[in-house]
Amino acid sequence: MKLTAETMIHGDLETLWALTQTPEHHVRWDMRFTDIGTIPTSGPGDLQKFRYATRIGFGKAIEGCGETIPAKDHGASTLRFGSDDAKSLISEGTGYWSYKPFEGGVNFSTAYDYYVRYGRLGVAVDRLVFRPLMVWATRWSFDRLRLWIEKGIAPELSIRLWFIKLAARTAVGLVWILEGLIPKLLWVSSEEVELVGRSGMFWISPAWTLGALGIAEILAGLWMLYGRAERLTMAASILFTIAISSIVVMTDPSALANPLGGISKNLALIACAVAVFLLSSISPAAKQAGCRQGEKP
Repeated sequence: MKLTAETMIHGDLETLWALTQTPEHHVRWDMRFTDIGTIPTSGPGDLQKFRYATRIGFGKAIEGCGETIPAKDHGASTLRFGSDDAKSLISEGTGYWSYKPFEGGVNFSTAYDYYVRYGRLGVAVDRLVFRPLMVWATRWSFDRLRLWIEKGIAPELSIRLWFIKLAARTAVGLVWILEGLIPKLLWVSSEEVELVGRSGMFWISPAWTLGALGIAEILAGLWMLYGRAERLTMAASILFTIAISSIVVMTDPSALANPLGGISKNLALIACAVAVFLLSSISPAAKQAGCRQGEKP
């Protein structure tokens, strides 16, 4: 199955063409590569050869080369690529980029596929790990490019914003999971059971309600880690945290005097959720550059 991505970019075709066809610009937004350069050629004037490299850590890099033929009307470009590097799972592949202008922007899409080496083991690794990672990286990079053109957010800044958002969202998700798992299910806190009882907001019994609340918190935390509808989940986290804190303060005012209590933790939790909410629209997301129209995910 081909790897695909598509995004609607509100900008002009010439800018998009320059940022995708010029190696020094391309490498800035495409996270699949850490170096792209041209190779001199004596072939047809419309044939462009290039080399690429991707650092994999420990001073090592995967290298390859290819050739592309850009259309003179800037409507598309086709390419072939491959690598003789034994560290590369990809042996060779082909693909294209498509540029379809619409009023106020350009529909930018890609489709490509490749062959892998190392026989059945290579095929298994590709299907289970490498291909899904490449699909995600391609779509994430497309959205990074969109933000560069539409909002003027440099690729170097957008990846930092994405890391901050990811760290904050992970922190919020893990807090909810731990809050639901440890004091409500694994080691039930008698203080929390008494707090639920004093609030009068329980069904069947305070202990049963606390357990149900713990399960709900774990599920909410897992959803936050998953990352879908992150603005909605962060807004819900903020509102629920404020509601719980208010109930705790009204039921047990002494909680305000505890420097290590839930109130202090909840302030940090709200701050992280606010950060995710604000960064969600200005940091790259693979879901914003989903599969091309007519293609299956």
